[in-house]
Amino acid sequence: MKEADMVTLQLFNSQPITIELPKSVPLKVTYAETVVKGDTTSSVLKDAELETGIKLKVPAFIKTGDIIKVDTRSGSYLERSKD
Repeated sequence: MKEADMVTLQLFNSQPITIELPKSVPLKVTYAETVVKGDTTSSVLKDAELETGIKLKVPAFIKTGDIIKVDTRSGSYLERSKD
């Protein structure tokens, strides 16, 4: 998550007891490994780093500068963002 992203916080006696994150967040890819030409099958994953510093595996077609959706529960790639 990034600064200013919205979360839901439940309080009891002014103390937080639960926090609810959005199911996914859009994040910019700041680095993505290059793919070997011809190695473009959909099951090929490569390393990428996001604007928050998180590193994860993404499909071969993702490149630096793309915006992707990341699952906040698992920290995994969901899809390329349409935003």
